[in-house]
Amino acid sequence: MKKFLFTLILLMIVAFPSSAQQEHDFAAHFMETYGNTEELTCTTVSPQMMERIIRLKEVEGDDKNLQVLTQIKSIRIISCGQYSEAGVFYKKAGMLARENKKRYKRYAEKDDTAIYIRRRGRLIVELVVIRLKDEKNFSLLNFTGNMSDKFISQVMNI
Repeated sequence: MKKFLFTLILLMIVAFPSSAQQEHDFAAHFMETYGNTEELTCTTVSPQMMERIIRLKEVEGDDKNLQVLTQIKSIRIISCGQYSEAGVFYKKAGMLARENKKRYKRYAEKDDTAIYIRRRGRLIVELVVIRLKDEKNFSLLNFTGNMSDKFISQVMNI
């Protein structure tokens, strides 16, 4: 009986971290749902790459950029350029965010740009920027990390 309980507890300990790692961000969920086309590309800037960016000489001396960059864990960029139905992807991204309204809250919307956030307590752990530049250019930026409201206002001014 003790061996059984020990084995069960050990399995639970091993399974818990792996289930936490399977949590998808918005971009991964979007690509899983709608990425079965060659028109969409997804580029990821990993946490390791973010650390390297922060260590660049150009960033080290710039407190403003350093403050922004240290809040970001990873970035995913989904885009489709020169595709005649980019508006369809823009609508699908907005629909996906609305379908997951318990997880993502609309933060702002301006022209053809919508911003959604996911919070844990006071921190913003995910920022999703959905943009339709024109009828042929769609992009989705997905930031993960521990971000503040000030961070979002800085991103919106870029």
